[in-house]
Amino acid sequence: MFRSSVTEFCATDSEAGVLYLTGTVVREKGVGLFRQETTKGKKVTGLWLPVWAVEMLEKRIVSVPAEPLGLVFPSAVDGLRDTAVVEKQWRRFRERHSESSWITPRTFRKTVATVVQ
Repeated sequence: MFRSSVTEFCATDSEAGVLYLTGTVVREKGVGLFRQETTKGKKVTGLWLPVWAVEMLEKRIVSVPAEPLGLVFPSAVDGLRDTAVVEKQWRRFRERHSESSWITPRTFRKTVATVVQ
């Protein structure tokens, strides 16, 4: 089973500059991708965001067509993003941009977490 965080429109507090991670994307054999209503730790996690990130999310909320799951970054077919597809897209990006080949999902996540904190 694979898990990744889900970001929803309804889980943001733009006035306070907080993004709440309220669920997890799970892939289960025979079921496929679905949104689990709890995070891996079974608790809602709030992340304080810089002003530029709040502004970007507010722009996304207006520009992305509404869909049933209320995703901020839906897949190309307006559903959950499959991590395997994102990893494949990232590998292709790194192949085309050799100066970025050192960036892995881990370094990207750590950098973003540092900026957000």
